[in-house]
Amino acid sequence: MSPLNPIFALLILVITLVTIKISDLFFKTKIPEVKYPAIDGLRGYLAVFVFIHHSAIWYYYPKSGLWSAPPSNLFSHFGDSSVVLFFMVTGFLFYTKLIESYNKPFDWLRLYVSRFLRITPLYLLVMLVMFFIVFSVSDFKITEAPVLIFKKIIMWLSFGIIEMPDINNVTNTNYITGGVIWTLKYEWLFYFSLPIISLLLFKIKCNWKVILFALLGFLFVFYYLKTDGMILLSFTGGIAAALLNRTEKIKNFANSFIGSIIALACLISTVIFFDSPYDYIPLLLLSVFFIIIANGNSVFGILQLKTSRALGQISYTIYLVHGLLLYITFNSIFMKEFSTTTHWLIISIIGVVLILACRIIYELYEGKLVKLTSRLTDKIT
Repeated sequence: MSPLNPIFALLILVITLVTIKISDLFFKTKIPEVKYPAIDGLRGYLAVFVFIHHSAIWYYYPKSGLWSAPPSNLFSHFGDSSVVLFFMVTGFLFYTKLIESYNKPFDWLRLYVSRFLRITPLYLLVMLVMFFIVFSVSDFKITEAPVLIFKKIIMWLSFGIIEMPDINNVTNTNYITGGVIWTLKYEWLFYFSLPIISLLLFKIKCNWKVILFALLGFLFVFYYLKTDGMILLSFTGGIAAALLNRTEKIKNFANSFIGSIIALACLISTVIFFDSPYDYIPLLLLSVFFIIIANGNSVFGILQLKTSRALGQISYTIYLVHGLLLYITFNSIFMKEFSTTTHWLIISIIGVVLILACRIIYELYEGKLVKLTSRLTDKIT
């Protein structure tokens, strides 16, 4: 059987959903009521797809020594198209906030505090684990000048905006996290652009300090960013969804049976006919898919299931943590090649561990910090 048979992807997806369902017996985390529940569910599946994508890469990497996309459109899109849709989610949610605040005051401090607490604490935890792995792989020996190591650590703590160099001569340090960190700088670039967009397009009054902060942040990220126009275009799919979300006819169509079929047809067509989502036509197809979901379609109710939304609640955790588990497993515990069946059996076990670990992290750490947004905002003001 081919190592990239779709049955393996389905197996991992089912295992993660079953693990979520069973773990509900122990984790009583409340799933909050939100305006766009299907978006929550979608994020959960996207995070799992990225995990499956990197799991496929780890099948070939020990054999070839090359970190490259799996030789399968489906498994390749599990990574690339999921990232594109993540960017669309960001574009949609935050552009919607601007539209709803047209010509009104906007709490920029709260927005940036919420983004800081949402992204930074988990990122710092992942970085601590990554640094430990680096020195563990090095047998806890310093092989570079301490000043150089410190400088490289600072680079990593910039969310990879400056650079993501190898640390302590550990080749391909970036692979320890599955190479996912690069997407965060695009997220920050978008966040920093929001006050400028709001001032120019939505007549939202901004304190000059907010504008200065956002402009400096934008220029800092943009200066180090090797800008890929297609990646930046990914956000426009979400922006288009936010603009069309005001139209009742589009909402009615999106929630129809035909809307579900068209959404799935666009998604499937992207996977079948295009090697990558980073081109105009596949981006358009994914945008149509996302616009339909953002307007209320839940793909026959799947995205609004409690299990799907519970998966979405830990989507960011899955996204950042899965690379660590894959690296530890295949670079430290099992440093050899495996048969197809054995590889995916190991991935199945990692999938269970991943979901449980992410729920624990969210319950005890990440979720608690996110809830401090209002308190921290009030203290700053």
